[in-house]
Amino acid sequence: MTLGLGEGAGEWMEVVGVDAARRVPRVEYVSARLVADALDHPVASIAEAAQEMLSDIPPNLAEDVVRGKIRLAGGGALLPGLASKIEAVADIPAYVVDDPLRCVIRGAAEILESGHGA
Repeated sequence: MTLGLGEGAGEWMEVVGVDAARRVPRVEYVSARLVADALDHPVASIAEAAQEMLSDIPPNLAEDVVRGKIRLAGGGALLPGLASKIEAVADIPAYVVDDPLRCVIRGAAEILESGHGA
C-alpha cells in the first residue's frame, strides 16, 4: 500500500515474508516499479469498469455524476494513485471518501435505521 502505483518511481521498501519455495522467513527489498507493474492489470480493469459504468448512465443522472465526482470507498480506495488513474480514464474528478473502510457500513446502517431500504 505504501508504494502504491509507483508514483515514487525510485522508491524501494523492505518487506518481510515467507519464501514460498523454501518455506522460511526472509527479507526482500521491493521497488515501487515492481509493485506498480504487478498492480497495473487489476487497476486498469477497475478504471475500465468505472468508464463502462459511466457510459451506461442515464442522461438525467449525468450532471449529478460529473458535478458530484467519483467517490472511492473500501480498502482498495486507499491504494495511492488509484483515484488519479480512474480520473484519467473517466475524465471526471475522483477522490477517496472520508474513512473509506467504514463508510459503506455506516451508509447501510443509516438506511436500515431510517427504513428507506425496505
